[in-house]
Amino acid sequence: MKVGRVLCTGLDAGGRSAAIEDRVVEARALPTGRLLTELWAQESFGGLRYWLLTVPVDDPAAPARMHATPTLDLGIVLAGRLRLILEDGSSNDLLPGDAFVQTGTGHAWHNPGPEQAVLAVVVLGTA
Repeated sequence: MKVGRVLCTGLDAGGRSAAIEDRVVEARALPTGRLLTELWAQESFGGLRYWLLTVPVDDPAAPARMHATPTLDLGIVLAGRLRLILEDGSSNDLLPGDAFVQTGTGHAWHNPGPEQAVLAVVVLGTA
């Protein structure tokens, strides 16, 4: 599924700024039903990733799937609503324009609807 375009800049042979990569990106379906679009990655920066994550509306009866990753996740909600659930039982609704910093702690994402949520996320490996 086509999602959009990624334009990357760099330096040309003369040391001037130039577009060095211009490509169309596609979303990949995850086993959870979510869509992940890998916009950019760079291993030399400690496993840096730039993603779009699309989260469909969740079944309200389904339990939250808590998890933790050895990453620092910097994100912003672009569309929809997403609930961040933490181990202490608190939950925080994030709306378009709201940003989050997830510091490798246990958490779960839940989309209460009524529409899919879209996040832009920068993920930096910490392990």
